[in-house]
Amino acid sequence: MKTGAVYGVEALVRWHSPDKGLIPPKDFLPVLEDTNIDLLLGQWVINSAVKQLTKWQQSGLMIEVSINISSYHLQSQNFVSDLKNILRKYKNLDTRYIQLEILESSVLGDLDSINKTLNTCRKLFGLTVALDDFCTGYSSLTHIKALPPM
Repeated sequence: MKTGAVYGVEALVRWHSPDKGLIPPKDFLPVLEDTNIDLLLGQWVINSAVKQLTKWQQSGLMIEVSINISSYHLQSQNFVSDLKNILRKYKNLDTRYIQLEILESSVLGDLDSINKTLNTCRKLFGLTVALDDFCTGYSSLTHIKALPPM
């Protein structure tokens, strides 16, 4: 805070409706939950964030980008391979500056699947992981303890 230096940003999606203007995610993402559109939007967000991060890194700006991942997307069968395909397009990208951010409520899903996916992403790509909105949802500390160290 003292220096004013930026060390990270968060990739946030908004919908610009021709009729209603800018719509925040809380007003449209719940409608997309657990659908194919959820997966497609998630992939688009990841790709857009990684593309922008690559441009920043090429200009010498080394900041972390946090990307929110829905529970449905994170637990999808092709999440890791889709992420690999996106990252493959950006050869000079330093993936240590990518953080996957999962909602606290996401950990109420299949913990084994979530653990496996997060650990794979960390090992294969060097990504970091964060828990979003911690203590605002319904997760117990038992659920949180079952996740890999963030």
